[in-house]
Amino acid sequence: MCAAAIAYSAGHVGSTRDLCVVILGIVTAYWLAHLHASTIGASALPVLLLVVTDLAGASLAAAARTALLATVVRLATYSYLAGVRSGLSGWGRVASAAIGAALGVLVALLKVASH
Repeated sequence: MCAAAIAYSAGHVGSTRDLCVVILGIVTAYWLAHLHASTIGASALPVLLLVVTDLAGASLAAAARTALLATVVRLATYSYLAGVRSGLSGWGRVASAAIGAALGVLVALLKVASH
């Protein structure tokens, strides 16, 4: 969800602040719709990275790429941990992480392609 918001919005907003507002707005709407509190925590890393990279002087595009990469890495990490918890072997865990990362990239690409 954050990956798609970042991928789409980065080309349509003028500042890091605006991009953060978009992400937080989407996350808030998602949370209200599903009443799932952990969703808000999922937005903390991308928003934090957007702010930090902006303060470091990076362009909005660079900040958005950093936040998008962090989101995909987080998906891969969660997928890896799901593999661990389900008892997969080492390569199974790696495959699970790769699938999680691929899904994150695919969602972001589909969101960009749809606009």
